[in-house]
Amino acid sequence: MPKRVSFSGQQLSMEDISLHYQDFTQSLVAYFDKRDLSRFSGYTSSELNAELAERLDEIDKISAFNTLAAIEAVLRVDYLHRCQGRKKDKLSREFRIAFKDRGPRIGLDDEILEIWKTHYPDLRHIIGQLRGALKFRHWLAHGRYWEPKLGQTYDFAVVYSLAEEVLANFPLLSKS
Repeated sequence: MPKRVSFSGQQLSMEDISLHYQDFTQSLVAYFDKRDLSRFSGYTSSELNAELAERLDEIDKISAFNTLAAIEAVLRVDYLHRCQGRKKDKLSREFRIAFKDRGPRIGLDDEILEIWKTHYPDLRHIIGQLRGALKFRHWLAHGRYWEPKLGQTYDFAVVYSLAEEVLANFPLLSKS
């Protein structure tokens, strides 16, 4: 198992994801406003609005997915920095024990988040919310072919707010 992981530095920041979401939704609304485009000839107003709503919903899902992927990257990079930097705090020590067994392929939900919960019980609520959102991401990533049992509705606003909570409350070595 490799001792070190090379970081790509290509992670998306929360600001980048938010700006992309805003730009994409504004552009799409502007595109659908141009009723003279041949693409929309023959559409009724309700058909046009329904298609716009479908496209906006897809942008929302993609942006929520990207946000969850970015939070996963933040947590994994923190895990690896703690392991590779041989930090001395209790969390880092337990991460190193896990690294000896699992290396960089450690599970986010069952392992990394569980270790966080053990060492920072005050983060239990946020970790629980994140685990629910990760089920949503799993559903998105695997083609959405089943009816998900998520316990709540997830959208970009909910996921982005959760990501901000993670970044504000987890004592990460570096916040991206």
